[in-house]
Amino acid sequence: MKSAIRLASCALTGLVLAAPAVAQQPADTGPANPQGVQPPPGETASETQFSDGPASAHLLGNLGGMRTTLHDMGIDIRANLINEFAGNTSGGLSQGGRNAGEFNFGSDLDLGRMGLDPGGSVHITFTQRYGYSLSQQVIGNLVSVQEIYGTGQNFRLAELSFEQSFYDNHLNIVAGRVITENDFATSPLLWDHASLYCVFQNNGICGTPVGTPVNSGYDAYPQSTWGARVRVSPTDTVFAQTGVYEVNPSYGEAQNGLKFSSSNATGAFIPFEIGWRPGHTITGLPTTDGPLPGDYRIGLYYDTSDVTGPFKNIPGENLPVITGPTYYGRYGGWVTAAQTVWRVPTGKPGGSRSLSLFGAVNVGDPDTALYRVYAEAGAVLKGTFPGRDDDTIGLAVTDTEVNSHRKDLEAALLSAGFAVSGVQNREIAFEANYSAAVYPGISVEPGIQFIVHPGALNEIPNALVFALRTAVKF
Repeated sequence: MKSAIRLASCALTGLVLAAPAVAQQPADTGPANPQGVQPPPGETASETQFSDGPASAHLLGNLGGMRTTLHDMGIDIRANLINEFAGNTSGGLSQGGRNAGEFNFGSDLDLGRMGLDPGGSVHITFTQRYGYSLSQQVIGNLVSVQEIYGTGQNFRLAELSFEQSFYDNHLNIVAGRVITENDFATSPLLWDHASLYCVFQNNGICGTPVGTPVNSGYDAYPQSTWGARVRVSPTDTVFAQTGVYEVNPSYGEAQNGLKFSSSNATGAFIPFEIGWRPGHTITGLPTTDGPLPGDYRIGLYYDTSDVTGPFKNIPGENLPVITGPTYYGRYGGWVTAAQTVWRVPTGKPGGSRSLSLFGAVNVGDPDTALYRVYAEAGAVLKGTFPGRDDDTIGLAVTDTEVNSHRKDLEAALLSAGFAVSGVQNREIAFEANYSAAVYPGISVEPGIQFIVHPGALNEIPNALVFALRTAVKF
């Protein structure tokens, strides 16, 4: 299986390298670890969306014209620092505060502008994470209140991929060391280059609805794997895509941030997704003068890994070791929807104020999924007041339901006299935040989260969390 995954990736790479003569020049634009996250607000992932060109707001500006010079040569550079402090003043297992963050940097190479391969590009990203988790160490809830925490807290290669577009991007292929989250069930882009989901700090929302990464071998940022994806777009706004990705839990371990070997692989993650993106260009960027942008997706996956039931890490003390039967493969799916419902232009070129709504549902394999059903919904107001075009207000709610097989086992253990913390049912989280663009390239986002039944346990008091995220786009 490991060699098959690598072979599929290499075969697709060979296909695109062999056919540059028919490739078209693209438009010049420009966790399963449950703790993954998209690049920060204002940064995006996947294909030409990765780079937002030299004109965007950066703390260091145009570097004396160097950004423009590099862009014209086909080189776009990126660097960001994101820091999140969170503390709970009530509820949870205890009260306290924790800080976590990430520095990421990388580059996107347009091989067409370099005169090498029209329609070709290379993406590379490195990350360095640090800090501690309030959810793990203090509250005891399932879904992290700090989306920036996780995946080893180490230096990591997040992506090294080759992308090729054909026929004005109606056919697009990516292969190499990739992140599943960059393409499947990914965050909508409804204005500029910003990630809608990563307006929020709760990891259930930012960078992808958390159910699928937890329940399968879907890799969330910044954990990458060997894989390939093919997308066909019959029109500018309609697409269908599929791929194959190596499932290798060891890539998420702290010592494996630069691991390239496929040792410890367990299978392949094979997704299929169809989508409709009204008000977008074929590269996935929203238009400013067309229909109100939206993003609608339906996806299914099959993971070939052999897995046991959802019985690991049951909260309690001195519990017996329980593995359950082995299942040969697991499956699931998702439905996501996002739509801008109101938009007015501002005096800023291409700028606008807007209101966008979103929702998502993940469904996992009833035999193996930890989260049988995960759902979220929210709203984001961009351009909060006149003159504050880049500020946002976000409101969202998530609902995480634990698999009934796990509930039944916990109830049986309690009846047998074992020290189980309780019978897990569902965890609900609310978030409200305000993100202020305080200086070119710098945003500050205070927020409040309220966690109902942390850990999906009635026995843990509801937690009130205050958080502060700062993001610097160098």
